[in-house]
Amino acid sequence: MLLKNIPIFSALTRQMDWLASRQKVLSHNIANADTPGFRGRDLERLSFRELLTRPDDSMRVAKTNAGHIAPSGEASDDYRRSRETGYDTNPADNSVSLEDEIIKVNDTRMAYDLASSLYRKHVQMVKMAIGGRGG
Repeated sequence: MLLKNIPIFSALTRQMDWLASRQKVLSHNIANADTPGFRGRDLERLSFRELLTRPDDSMRVAKTNAGHIAPSGEASDDYRRSRETGYDTNPADNSVSLEDEIIKVNDTRMAYDLASSLYRKHVQMVKMAIGGRGG
């Protein structure tokens, strides 16, 4: 059995992929902090509901009883980029605030650390379940 076929690993992998993509977008914003007319961007947050309702994702809600409510809704196939709005611009008409970007980069790093730690712990639990030492 592949780990990617286990729902928790699939969700954690998707979360880490999203965080890595966000880190690239944020680093692009920082690199263009002095570019005249540049508008900062960010990725829209992944929602747990989106992961559950994704038609091709292995993390699906199973209707195992006739009394269960069937899941509904649709999700997009890719990360949606959003332009940041509501930020002031500097005299060069650039909307990137280095302080805000550094805060977002740090939040993204902490979330990635958490997701990778959860992934590692679940791998250890799987090893323990199949008779290994897990460490």
